[in-house]
Amino acid sequence: METKTCRMCGQAKPATSEFFYRRSANADGLETACKDCLAPYKRKSKAERNEASKRAELAYLVLRTVRKMREEEERAAAEKRRQRWLERRSV
Repeated sequence: METKTCRMCGQAKPATSEFFYRRSANADGLETACKDCLAPYKRKSKAERNEASKRAELAYLVLRTVRKMREEEERAAAEKRRQRWLERRSV
């Protein structure tokens, strides 16, 4: 069986998708670091993406709330203008 050396830990492991993530850009189709070494980085990256997603969702909710408040204010102002117009017209 063909082996591959991990660039991070230096251990020689079987060159299979059981020990290395697949990466089509590399000649052998596998990452240069083993799964054991890359796992902490992948967890950290996923956590950062989740955090960024939560921040973006919160920003969207705030923006949506502000827009609704503005729309309600605009409607109230328009109704007030309409009432004044009707009052002036009826006099």
